[in-house]
Amino acid sequence: MKHTLLFSILVFIFITLINAQVKDTSKRDVHPVCELEGRKGLKFGMSFEETRNVYLDRQFQTIDDVLALEPGLTEEELRKMMDEDAINSFLNIHSTSFAGNNATGSLMFSNNRLYSFLYTFEIETSNNNKYIDIYYDLKGLLSKKYGDPTNTSEYLSYPYEEDFPRGNHAGQAVSIGKGKYGSFWICPTNKKSVILGLTGDNYEMSLVLIYSDNSFDISEEEKLSEELEDF
Repeated sequence: MKHTLLFSILVFIFITLINAQVKDTSKRDVHPVCELEGRKGLKFGMSFEETRNVYLDRQFQTIDDVLALEPGLTEEELRKMMDEDAINSFLNIHSTSFAGNNATGSLMFSNNRLYSFLYTFEIETSNNNKYIDIYYDLKGLLSKKYGDPTNTSEYLSYPYEEDFPRGNHAGQAVSIGKGKYGSFWICPTNKKSVILGLTGDNYEMSLVLIYSDNSFDISEEEKLSEELEDF
């Protein structure tokens, strides 16, 4: 299916960037991101049904719109491929923008509770350095709203070290996996975070922005525990 790959890439990047948070922020003062409740009418903890009452420029309005991408696929088959939370995220894929930069977003659900907003930027350019320029532009705007990042992971690997951070070949380095740019705004007292990440592989670039409140993200173990309580 056309958008399944996008969804999988977003989830993979989200997990990768979350795992990259290596700096201990437990002793830092309360960070502005701790007050984050959501974005543009959407709040963490909302059910899928509640999010449908908030306007988004959605690509799919119903499951039938999703099924139209792959003629012959039935709703029953789709539900075998994707669980309810994944389908709900799929139905919330939408177009938006940040500071004039177009992005495709989705809402992530766990146990029918909204816990994350994932955005991937759509940049039309033949110069991969533009991705780095936009990364730093977005980082600057996010820093004005949430203060300095609690952690950053920005580097270029051999033989591109001298191009860091914005040299002529910096974009090329990232596009082949020879560097990454990541900024993290992490609340030390709860599970809220904002993550901006630029990665690349096989000459493809991916710039993502993620807002999360992982207190609504229920682990598989917790889900199983809840299900076992029924017996």
